[in-house]
Amino acid sequence: MTVRQNLHQLVDELPDGYIDEVSRYVDDLRATEIDEEPLSTADLASIKSGLEDIGAGRVKSLDDYKRERKRMAMIIAGLPRGKAYRRLE
Repeated sequence: MTVRQNLHQLVDELPDGYIDEVSRYVDDLRATEIDEEPLSTADLASIKSGLEDIGAGRVKSLDDYKRERKRMAMIIAGLPRGKAYRRLE
């Protein structure tokens, strides 16, 4: 059995409740452009560095990241760090 035939069989065997979700997923796959260019040495080094950071616990929560971004935006804009700053947190 080919991969295509196997996929057809799997879809045929799906419960009706999954058909819409699988259809959306397949539509998304069809609309996605596949980048077949291999990762560069710099890309691989960056991924390795990020994984090492995660392994060593050098991470921050999304909330911390958002607060830091707001703080930097305020500094860049030159706004005072008074009431307006506290409202952003």
